[in-house]
Amino acid sequence: MPLSKFQEVWKLVPTFTPFELEGLIRLKWILVADPLAILFVLLTSIIIQSCVWYTYLLPIKEEDKIMSLLFLVQFILVNFFCAYDLTSFFVFFEAAVFPLFLMIGIYHGREEREEASYQLYFYTYVGSLLLLAALSYISINAGSTDLHIVYLWHPG
Repeated sequence: MPLSKFQEVWKLVPTFTPFELEGLIRLKWILVADPLAILFVLLTSIIIQSCVWYTYLLPIKEEDKIMSLLFLVQFILVNFFCAYDLTSFFVFFEAAVFPLFLMIGIYHGREEREEASYQLYFYTYVGSLLLLAALSYISINAGSTDLHIVYLWHPG
């Protein structure tokens, strides 16, 4: 896509900024609702609501805790898919691991639940290290983790 066409299309994408913090550390949390993000948010909502419905069918004693974890996962995933900055993308990617670790480790029905939760943590940790290395490379070379600036940056 040519640069001018990209800039014209990008002006049409709705954005939402819950907060911006300027100071010693510049922190931005910007959500972008592009068509792909909306599709993933819709899919996440359908899957989480299906999990909520399925949880009510199971004889579980602590279903309020499971519901809290499910809605926390939904909040994190919506922010993950709508992240505009690569740093917030990474933070929400990492934040999704903890509630999933708890749901698998505590509320999973099989005997291998602890092993499964540790495997989830290990493989996500390895993937996170690779993602962090790639984000560091992009941040150093592009000068920013803002997706608009990263898109305009060409490594060649």
